[in-house]
Amino acid sequence: MRKHWIFFEKCRNYFSSKKIPPGFPNLEYNNKKGYLNSLHQNIICLIELDRLNEASLLIDEGLTGASSHIDFYIERSYFYKLQGIIDFKKKNYDKAISNFNNALAGVEKKNDFTNASAIYFYKGKSLLSKNDVNNAVCYFKKVDSIFSKHQFILPEVRENYEILINHSKKTKNEKIELYFTNQLLKVDLILSTDFRYLLEKIHKEYDTKDLLRAKKRLENSRLYGYGIAAFSMSLLILIFTITFFRRRKEREIHKKYEELLLKIAQDNTEKPKDEFVHKPKNSKLSVEMVSDLLNKLNILEQTNFFLEKGLTQNKLASKLKTNTTYLSEIVNEYKGHHFNIYLNHLRIQYVTKKLYESKIWRSYSIETLAKECGFSNRSNFSKVFTEVNNISPADFIRKREGELKQMPD
Repeated sequence: MRKHWIFFEKCRNYFSSKKIPPGFPNLEYNNKKGYLNSLHQNIICLIELDRLNEASLLIDEGLTGASSHIDFYIERSYFYKLQGIIDFKKKNYDKAISNFNNALAGVEKKNDFTNASAIYFYKGKSLLSKNDVNNAVCYFKKVDSIFSKHQFILPEVRENYEILINHSKKTKNEKIELYFTNQLLKVDLILSTDFRYLLEKIHKEYDTKDLLRAKKRLENSRLYGYGIAAFSMSLLILIFTITFFRRRKEREIHKKYEELLLKIAQDNTEKPKDEFVHKPKNSKLSVEMVSDLLNKLNILEQTNFFLEKGLTQNKLASKLKTNTTYLSEIVNEYKGHHFNIYLNHLRIQYVTKKLYESKIWRSYSIETLAKECGFSNRSNFSKVFTEVNNISPADFIRKREGELKQMPD
């Protein structure tokens, strides 16, 4: 670095001692430009050599020289930037921020993204040193915006990403941490190409192996997070779906329950209709025999004959002192069903009334209810009950109990 400083010091002396004859404004402008640029590089070398006070004196010289022409605004900005870096190194953070602000005025006007990136970085570090973390992070993110847009970064600004990664860890934001880890890997790839000769001199809190391990960990964590989110979403959808269909089913059950209550009320209020006795088609029965069998059958219904277990058509025909053919004709013609359906309907009407009226019956199990009304098993009982009443026995009992609980004592 000392060799570079000697070289730029010679350049500065060359341009400062060169005499330009009057009447050559372009030559004078170019010579002044060369002098200011040599001075700028000279100061950079002094800062690297930690000769900060000498560098500050030359900055004052540069600011005075650049003030002579309006077109030298960018040079003035560079001198403010360097003074800001010196102030930062001396821990004079307020003054550093002020000089960085002066520098940004010209650098942003020129759209000099290279120097803007360095100024944002050092301004961010100055704010961070003042514990102004939020504003500091904003400037560090500006550096990232420049890198994302131009794919260029100075080696001294690499630390920007290490700071952002550490900040993401502190705030426990793994998504942002993964993003800046990927960005730093890209930065290192570019630096290894554009600044290979400086790689060994760049201090790295995170080397490539560390970054790749962190990237893998964060990606796995992110996938796990996505898995948890997907599972949670699926569970919510499942719960919503189950709740939706349960409510819809409950509305349907309630509607069927109300319809059954209406039917029960009508059965309780309707008077038995006088049946018009006639002779069934193609039957050998006389009208008198039909009337006699119907009367006997109706009397048996009032005695709940249908509750008898193992009751068959033969047994009922014997009770009525007739044969199964005549009995079948009477049941089919006047009861509207064949024998087994007729029997089952009577049983279901009986048990439905009992369940509606009796708390004791509602306390019975389905198996017990099936046996009490003559069915051989609960499965057949539940099937027939649902076919006749359009609601299952369990749902009918539940709805009836719920209805009674809501009634005032």
